[in-house]
Amino acid sequence: MEIEDHMEQTRPLKVVLSAFACAPDRGSEPGVGWGVLRRLAADHEVWLLTNAANVPYLRDLGPSVRIIPIDLPRVPRAFQGNFGLHHVYYFLWQIKTREVARRVCREVRPDLIHHLTYVNSWIPSFLGNLGVPFIWSAGAALTVPAQLRRTMSPSSRILEALRNLLVRSIGRVTRKWVGQQADLILTASPAHSFDRSRTKIIHLGGLEPSELHSFPSVARSPDEVFRICSVGRLVGLKGTHLAIAAVARCIPIVPNLEFVIVGDGIERKRLEKLARGLGCGEHVRFVGWVDREKVRSWLSASNLFLHLSLRELFGYSLLEAMASGVPTICLALGGPAHFLPSDACVKIQPGPVEDIVQSSAEAIQSLATMSDERSDLGRRGAEWARDFGSWDRAASEIESFYREIGAAGVGR
Repeated sequence: MEIEDHMEQTRPLKVVLSAFACAPDRGSEPGVGWGVLRRLAADHEVWLLTNAANVPYLRDLGPSVRIIPIDLPRVPRAFQGNFGLHHVYYFLWQIKTREVARRVCREVRPDLIHHLTYVNSWIPSFLGNLGVPFIWSAGAALTVPAQLRRTMSPSSRILEALRNLLVRSIGRVTRKWVGQQADLILTASPAHSFDRSRTKIIHLGGLEPSELHSFPSVARSPDEVFRICSVGRLVGLKGTHLAIAAVARCIPIVPNLEFVIVGDGIERKRLEKLARGLGCGEHVRFVGWVDREKVRSWLSASNLFLHLSLRELFGYSLLEAMASGVPTICLALGGPAHFLPSDACVKIQPGPVEDIVQSSAEAIQSLATMSDERSDLGRRGAEWARDFGSWDRAASEIESFYREIGAAGVGR
């Protein structure tokens, strides 16, 4: 019996994986799909249901992966590039994916089906009740608090208000309806109103182990410039406007400060104007989009990493900065509030805008003047990133959940 149990726990599984977003180096959601797929492909058979646009990026996966591209030829391509229309396209894609998944389940008789991306809990997945165990990656129902939305540009404020409305209305229905069908729900936040007996907390994200260990993990040597770095899209929810306001307050104390902002987006002109208006324009440098090697170069040349995102599920730029040994300051909202240890970074508590900006400025000033504490913080951050930040960690957790579902014999 022990031998049979061991064989059952180690045999390759047949997994139908639904990942609308799945591609390397194409952003956070595609990175989740790609990272999990790569790890599953090493030990299991995978039938990947994915957006047809991803196919050119899905290379070197081996014979254990069958790629099943799904397209909506009657829906204009413009739907995929527009914020609102894109989510309509995604919803319609989910409906078609159910029909494809039903056919695959009949032909293959998989051990389970897993909705992986998008990782959210407000647009429904239709993969339940197909006669096999169903796992739903529900992410977290993150919203931007009203007092922080008011600091955004009018367009960003409207988009976030609309999204908040959808998360709280449609999302409530989705979480109940899909949650009842799921045999296991993977979420990043304990705040969800799911059945606790069928819910597991997991933070989906990571880097390749070889990549994690290739980052330099030493404190920066002091030079004539104290450089702070930020990486991300220049949109309202990333909180770059709060970071600029905090940096402006630090100039009298740290006159050699330079704030390097890596990334681009619709808010760039507004942010450039804000920096000039706050009197720190000469200290803020916008470098636009650069490749990953250049991002790593900027990180290695920085003394601090500042990340005041208002809505973050995981945060790849945070992970890369900490893996590089860069002392990190972030806002304790969303995923980082739960999975980042307080001794490995400085977490700014959410609250009134003035408090966030002032606390961030005080943290910058403190670390700028205490090199030993800065070095210790960077070292602890690098150690945490190497322990937590590998895709091996996330994949190992997911595989254990797969085995648990199989052992319970649910969904059939």
